[in-house]
Amino acid sequence: MKNRIVTISFREIKSSFKRFLSLMIMSFLGVAVFVGMRNASIVLLSSLDKYYDNHNLYDIKIVSTLGLTDKDIEAVKKLDLIEDAYGIHSKDVYFNNGETKSVIKLIEYKENINEFILKEGRMPIDNSEILVEENLLKKRDLKRGDKITISYDEDDTSKEMTIIGVIASPLYLTASTPSTSRGTTNIGSGKVDYYSFVDKSYFDMDYYTEAYAIVKGAKKEITGKDEYNSLIKDALNEIEGIKEIREKARFEEMKEEYSKKIDEEERKGLIELDNAKKQLDYFKRELDNANNKIINGKRDIENGKIALQNGLNEIEKGKKEVSINEEKLNSARAELSNGESELNTKLAEYNLDIEDVITIRDILRGNEVSREKLKNLVKLESPYSDSINWMIDYYYDNGYYFTLKQYLENGLESAKEELISLIPESIDHYDEVVEYISNISLSKIRSMVFERLMNTDN
Repeated sequence: MKNRIVTISFREIKSSFKRFLSLMIMSFLGVAVFVGMRNASIVLLSSLDKYYDNHNLYDIKIVSTLGLTDKDIEAVKKLDLIEDAYGIHSKDVYFNNGETKSVIKLIEYKENINEFILKEGRMPIDNSEILVEENLLKKRDLKRGDKITISYDEDDTSKEMTIIGVIASPLYLTASTPSTSRGTTNIGSGKVDYYSFVDKSYFDMDYYTEAYAIVKGAKKEITGKDEYNSLIKDALNEIEGIKEIREKARFEEMKEEYSKKIDEEERKGLIELDNAKKQLDYFKRELDNANNKIINGKRDIENGKIALQNGLNEIEKGKKEVSINEEKLNSARAELSNGESELNTKLAEYNLDIEDVITIRDILRGNEVSREKLKNLVKLESPYSDSINWMIDYYYDNGYYFTLKQYLENGLESAKEELISLIPESIDHYDEVVEYISNISLSKIRSMVFERLMNTDN
């Protein structure tokens, strides 16, 4: 029976060999494709796992609505299945370049975890420099060295940052095109458009926004395999075991922190309230004083009106007195003018004027007399007046005024001789000058005449 089946089979193959050959080739191709696809998935998964391991990609990401502290990170590190844990700061901000406003995620760069590839440029050294993904440069037509402007909210003061490098991060392995999602956010349109890395000095936070954990032995397993998933599951169970404890501790920390802030604000509020009460009391007193001043002011105004009226009456009275006094003054001026005319007439008889009288009075009183006044007193109308004036200047310039004064006041003979001896023989009109100096004491006669006329030194 068996031989019969084999015989029939070979007969069928022989009668339709071409169809049989085609079926055989198709079967071989199907098996080859299946084996290739099965092995390719294994190779691709191994390559992905190697890429993750080489860049120390996290195994578990931990987030909390209250944020994470160093105590939370230390608690995770102490778990049996956790090799290491890192707290990271991040923030979603607005990025405005031209008319389009987008959301960019700023991530703190930290060594030994989620290490990115620096495709070009250098690492940031302060909080004014930023590393960006290549898609941002392409879509926004930017390049390394350009400056971009970011802000925390739509009304916040903007900050300018310089692009100093281009990176590719294992955190966003599939985000190779602008259309690929980079996560969600609570600002803007609700989605993150670009990711970037900045120096830790950029962040001013007292908590971490997320934590990344490395599981012990996870690098030895292939990512996505059952063994790897089992390790991660066990580690997650450990983390879940301390979750409630850490959440409660964090809540108590924040409660204590905010209680202190509330107490401090309450204390400041009470101080401000007390100051406000004191200011209110002060203003009430000022208001009372102002009201009193208004009342007193009204009284002063009434008194002022009375005083003003009295003043107006006094002014009218004063005007009348001024009119009377003006008449008296005009009369006195007329008398004075007549007196001056009479005085000048009398003085002219002695070849004197008012200035001569004043000069003679000063000489008699022993006051110093200027050379100009003396020249005026001994004024000459003769060909040798210049020589006399020159001689007077000479006496003044060389310190002989005192000798001249003695001669003028007392007619002292020794003073006259000394004065004559000082006259240089080369002077013009020497004899006339000597004669004049010899008789200059005649001014004393003029002073005596003046005294007789005025009968007083004043």
